[in-house]
Amino acid sequence: MAYRKNRSCRFKIVVMAIVLLTIIALALFCLWRGQQKEPWDPNGSLGVGVWIYDLNQAEGGDIKAIVAKAKKYRLGHIIVCADRGGRQFNDREKVKELFALCCDAGILPIAYQRCFGNDTEAELNAACQTIEDGAVFYIFDMEGEYEGKDNSEKMEAVLLPFRLWVDKFHSDCLIGVSTFGLRNYHADFPWEVTFKYCDMIWPQYYWSSWEEGQGWDIKKSLSLIATDWGEKYAEREDAIPVVPTLQAYGRDTGFTPTDPKELETMLKKLDTPLGINIFRWELMDQSHWDVIKRYTEPKPKRNFWRWLISEQPPPEKVGGCFSLPRVIWRSRNRQRRYYTG
Repeated sequence: MAYRKNRSCRFKIVVMAIVLLTIIALALFCLWRGQQKEPWDPNGSLGVGVWIYDLNQAEGGDIKAIVAKAKKYRLGHIIVCADRGGRQFNDREKVKELFALCCDAGILPIAYQRCFGNDTEAELNAACQTIEDGAVFYIFDMEGEYEGKDNSEKMEAVLLPFRLWVDKFHSDCLIGVSTFGLRNYHADFPWEVTFKYCDMIWPQYYWSSWEEGQGWDIKKSLSLIATDWGEKYAEREDAIPVVPTLQAYGRDTGFTPTDPKELETMLKKLDTPLGINIFRWELMDQSHWDVIKRYTEPKPKRNFWRWLISEQPPPEKVGGCFSLPRVIWRSRNRQRRYYTG
């Protein structure tokens, strides 16, 4: 009987020792893993992007150089002005080449149109043509020309038929509107129309302009942004994914230069699950690109818990480009109110 007890006791000790050694080994492995330089993406599904207005002024119009620089600074997307007021703006062949090279490089090619509302049919047709040319997303830049409740029908004349056309022929395309940064200061803008037909909204957080025009410093600007598009808004039924646009004007351009330190502050403070971007490429100097480099460079996984948490995987390639971020799909499926009238 004593022999059996001793044998049972030794067996328990061996089991406990094995369990303890396993725990120690797992802890050491996780500690080692946490020290590895494995990147995690803090920049959201779309990553960091930069707007291009005039292709000929971005890297001297060299499309390959544009894409190479985007890769060097780890951009997730590029937004190029393809149309303006219903007319082709940048050279169509260059725009198409940029779209194709972006897809090959793993960068989302996004097009935008500066809209004025003078010819909504032309603006619609231009947008459709640009999608046919290879843009994955399309952004309508609608500002003061569409402000005012009386302009909701004018906006709907562009967004509704484009929404229906995209759903029928290019269901992978997403639609966004770039406009004023603060809704509370532009209450007459037809926000409900953008929420109804778009997948995202890209508010323009041009805090340097606010400081010059309104006298707001960066702290007050951040506070106003948080109030306007913060957690309370996210809980509302009409909430829509937000992709902030920041400013980084260059020197001697007629614009107030953005302090690179302030740009870095805004990038760090505006946490977004989708992405963030900066306006605009051809007006940026090296100090702004240095800020982007620091923001987008891979960060090490710092501890065990970060290693355990599943990070968001990079977009998968589909048909030469990308599948859509799931968070946007959820929003898009939820917002199909226009079919019900």
